[in-house]
Amino acid sequence: QKELANLIGVSANYVYLLEKGVREPGKSLKLFFECLEENLSYKEQFFIEKEEKLIRAKEGVASMEFKVQRIASNPSGIAIVSCRKETRQNFPSPGKPFLLIIDDREYQTSIRNLQVGWTSFAKTFYRGKRITRAELCELHKLKEGDRVFVEIVEPFKKYRLRR
Repeated sequence: QKELANLIGVSANYVYLLEKGVREPGKSLKLFFECLEENLSYKEQFFIEKEEKLIRAKEGVASMEFKVQRIASNPSGIAIVSCRKETRQNFPSPGKPFLLIIDDREYQTSIRNLQVGWTSFAKTFYRGKRITRAELCELHKLKEGDRVFVEIVEPFKKYRLRR
């Protein structure tokens, strides 16, 4: 009660009387409590949605199909992409790093949303060295037109690419 009283600028006795129902809060205090309640409700909904995504991912919803294809006219413009919008919900937000395992090698990478609505892996590193999308495909003998699947190992942290 004392901490709450200090936080909102009233006496501890006033907080006690509010809790007991002896006193009614004024207009500004009512507005403050309403805003606080709305904010907590919003945050609670956010965490519920995030938890539901994790549950769906753990239930195996997230064996996502990707395709190796050209994303630009230059020869190095090959990438592992998915054109399914629902794929995005199973990955961290664009730019946030995660681990991708390909042929027992762990890469640090992130998702990039391409203009045409596709999702692609981007900014990939192996042992601290940057690797282009084309180098990654060449190293693992992924050719244009190949279909691959990405499985969740640890939601939003670690994934495995398999053929």
